[in-house]
Amino acid sequence: MDKHLTEVQVVKFQTSAKKWVDLYYQANCSTDITPYMHVLAFHLPEAMKLHGNVSHFCQQGLEKVNDLVTKWYHRSTNFGRNAMGQIMAKQYRLHLLADRCTRKKKWSTQCSICKRKGHNKRSCGQKEEYVFW
Repeated sequence: MDKHLTEVQVVKFQTSAKKWVDLYYQANCSTDITPYMHVLAFHLPEAMKLHGNVSHFCQQGLEKVNDLVTKWYHRSTNFGRNAMGQIMAKQYRLHLLADRCTRKKKWSTQCSICKRKGHNKRSCGQKEEYVFW
């Protein structure tokens, strides 16, 4: 389906989508608008105007962000009014720490029996001597 939508169809879709989000808001008495609703009402009509059709776009990125934000909400917030602010503050801290923590430690394996590098005591050819008192 590679049909290009007309300007009238896009405006009609945008009006219907915004009405639906408003109706949802009124019916549920909730200020929680999901990312999908926001994209449907505000960003999808823009993409329709620019590209004529949105069937070739994928929502994989949005799905991943939604999964991450849900995980962060349940693991890193106090479930209060400022949950999104807490999530954003955490992400900012992680962003700042990412530059400082990118160096990987160099692990050197050294055998505890022969003291040579590159293997451990399990793979060493020498037998370990036990001292009994």
